[in-house]
Amino acid sequence: EPTILNGEGTLTNIEKNGTHLTFQVTMTTNGTIELPYIYYPGYQVKINDQKISTFETDHGLIGIEIESGTWQITSFYRGTPIMIVSYLSFIIASGTLIWIIFKQNRTHKI
Repeated sequence: EPTILNGEGTLTNIEKNGTHLTFQVTMTTNGTIELPYIYYPGYQVKINDQKISTFETDHGLIGIEIESGTWQITSFYRGTPIMIVSYLSFIIASGTLIWIIFKQNRTHKI
């Protein structure tokens, strides 16, 4: 579960499903929250649907700075740009290979 590292507040409505986490936080002071995911490129955190920057905590997990107030926090793994490009390259290369094999089989039939 997420943890308040410093500052005063409460966490409610915590829902975790794989790499997707949502919860509501009410902070009475500015503070830092640690999310239960290892700090890794590709994770995105949004506060009230606005993307915010993250940092690595002393425990190696994802940390966020948060101001006082009531906020809806959403965290999920989106992937890195290089990962997305490599998936697309794999799909294009696989499709091209299948097309070449199919075309060669049709031209070599007697």
